Amino acid sequence: MKTDRPRARKENITSIRLDDEAVGQINEILDENPLYTRPHIMRAAILALYQLDPLEREQIIIATAAR
Repeated sequence: MKTDRPRARKENITSIRLDDEAVGQINEILDENPLYTRPHIMRAAILALYQLDPLEREQIIIATAAR
């Protein structure tokens, strides 16, 4: 599938460590649509956090870090 959207530069490759609950949540999201991929989900999560008010974003990040 070819798109007109420029591809992200691959200079910043990041890995994350996920617990079983997060893996299960990602798998549930993947099951919703066959076009979803793990990278799409991660980039969407970053975009969603970025679009939040900074205080809301901080609360979510702190809650996640406390798990």
